[in-house]
Formats: sequence, structure tokens, C-alpha cells
Amino acid sequence: MLKKIGLVFFLCGFFSVAKADFNGLLKQLPFSPQEKQQILQGELVTTQVKESEDHELAVLLAFVAKTTPAELKQHFIKGTWIDLPEPILTHQKLTSASTVKDLSELKFSAKESNEIESFLSVQAGNNLNLSATEIKQFQSITQTENQADEVQKAVEEQLHKVLLSRFQAYAAGGVKAISPYQRQQGKQFYLGEYFQRITGLSPILQQYYPIFYQTLSNYPVNKPSQLQESFFALKLKVEGRPTFSLMHRMLLEEGEAFAVALRQFYVTQSYNGEQGLGLFIPIKQGMLVLGLFRTSSDAVAGFGSSVKHSVGRRLLAYNLTKFYEKVQQLIKTK
Repeated sequence: MLKKIGLVFFLCGFFSVAKADFNGLLKQLPFSPQEKQQILQGELVTTQVKESEDHELAVLLAFVAKTTPAELKQHFIKGTWIDLPEPILTHQKLTSASTVKDLSELKFSAKESNEIESFLSVQAGNNLNLSATEIKQFQSITQTENQADEVQKAVEEQLHKVLLSRFQAYAAGGVKAISPYQRQQGKQFYLGEYFQRITGLSPILQQYYPIFYQTLSNYPVNKPSQLQESFFALKLKVEGRPTFSLMHRMLLEEGEAFAVALRQFYVTQSYNGEQGLGLFIPIKQGMLVLGLFRTSSDAVAGFGSSVKHSVGRRLLAYNLTKFYEKVQQLIKTK
């Protein structure tokens, strides 16, 4: 069964105060003439974009908001973190001073105790996203029939160590420091390489937002002084199952313009990772809002891939549409 696509991510940016030409901008995007008119009229339009690999789902959306940059900033800066389509069961903000103890609330409930076995019996493959070293660490946990609570505690503590270690590595070295997921037959999936590749696939990002593009590409090297960022460890509910994740949030403001990036750089299961690119661009008709969202998922590769991609895109587009419709309604009722 196709696994649910994960969190919705939003990235917004604008580094020129001059109003952009709507038609000239959309010529670079795969929207039909009819869709361009719908966008100008304030309708939210989603379309397929070329995916970078067999394991990817990608969706582009756009609409024009008849509002000011300040109002959009208020709603979308809030929305990138609070109004997510996937239920956030628990979250913990991470800093350079964080320790394993700070992650103690990210644990399995009594009803989720069956998930413990998947970590204890983990092997190289697609069931869990772990490095070869992390797999050995979970396999080394001693199991005893009469001490299920102790075993669960040991699994949770090891999971917390994995989350903290991956956060510290990414914060210090960016996407290049993300440990690869160990797959079968000695293969590995490099999420960091995936992020590097897809960041360079948006010519509009490079053309209109060179500072933000460089920040995303080279993080943490040469971070702009005005960059605001935060990290979170999350417990999500994906496909009805507990999923643990690490998220990086970046925000960059310049006058009325702003840029926000949310990158999910580790996920325990269901998909590999996710990144969103979006643009909030002042035009004569208001604010043009673009969003490009890319999710890496092994579930859409292989036999039947075209069908899986079609279904997956619809799921992703549906989640994004619901989110944007909510924000549009907030703007209209303000």
C-alpha cells in the first residue's frame, strides 16, 4: 500500500522590492493559459512537475492573494509550523545545549508498544530509516520476556540518542552530514544528496532569491546574519503509526519580504524526507504565491511506479490544497 506522504513544508522568499511581471514569471512554470487566468483570479491551482527520480513525488501550486505582504507573513509564518496536515503528537525544540533527557517526552504510548518489535528486529531495508551503525545499536538491546517495560525504555533511549546525534551532525555540517539509510544488498540512500539535488532544480529560486538559494545549498556555511532558525524533534502520526522526525526551520526577512524554509531531514519510517520551496512575490494584482514541494519515498518506486506516483501526487496536492484554502479563508475574514 502506498505510504502516506509526510509533512507539508513551506518556503517563502522575496529579495527584490520591484513588482515582478506575472506573465513573464509564469512562462517559466508548467501552467496552461487557462490555469494562469485561474491563478490571477485567486483560485488555487496545482500541477505536476518533473520529478528528479523514481523515488520522488513533486507538486507545484500557485494562487494570487489580494492582500499585503504583512498579512501573508503573519499567516504563513504561523502556518509553516502550527497548521500542519499531519497530527503532531509531541514536539521538542532543540538547541546546541539539548541533551538526550530533553527528548524524554518523545516515546511510545501503551497502545503503541507493538512498534517496539520493529526496532528490536530491525534489518537493513525500507521498514525503518537507520544507518548501519544505528541498526547494530538497536539489535544489541537485550530482550527479556518479563521486563517489557525495561525493553521499551531501552529502545526509546536509543531512539533519543539517534535523534540527538543526527540533529547535532546536521546542525554542524548541513545536508552533507546526514548519515545514509542502510538498505538491502549493501545499498544506501543518501538523503543529503537528495536535498542538494532538488535545491538546484528551481531556476526561479536561483534567479530571484540568490541569497536564500545559497543559504539552503551551503548551510551552515556563511549563514546570513539576519537568518532566524529553529530545530524540532517531532512525534507524528503517519498512516496511523507513530513516526519520529527532525525538522529544520529557517526564516529570513528583508523589509516587507520574507523567506521561510522547512526541511524534514530525518524520518524514522513511511518516507525518506521532505523539502518545500515556495515564493511570495509582489505583483500588480497582489501577491503571487508559489509552492514547490518534493517528497522522497521508496513506496512510489519500482513496479507499478506510474500508478503509485499518480495516487501519491493527488494525496500530496490534496493536503497542500486544504492548507492553502485555510490560509486564504483567514485572509478573507481578517
